[in-house]
Amino acid sequence: MSEEETFCFSGSDGEEEKTMSSKELLSLLETAWLNEKFAPELLHHKIEIVDCMLDQLSAMAKNLEKSRKPNIRVSIHELELERIKFILSSYLRQRLQKVVLFIF
Repeated sequence: MSEEETFCFSGSDGEEEKTMSSKELLSLLETAWLNEKFAPELLHHKIEIVDCMLDQLSAMAKNLEKSRKPNIRVSIHELELERIKFILSSYLRQRLQKVVLFIF
């Protein structure tokens, strides 16, 4: 993910819009993932981060499809894409498991 790209989203509490780089966005996702993973209760959702990261993943996948040259850079970007998908899926899976656990 390149650091030059910026994303804007409004906070979940109605706060002002934030602009951040893709590196900062990934850092927020990783923090939310680890917090959710180790918290005993269901934490407040981070839907803005998830939506923004899903948009970023779509853009990255389209860029990778356009540059189908067999080189190491494309392979590294594909691995990074898979890593981010794993983090995102794990975050959502953790939340779903807690919802199911606390319903019953």
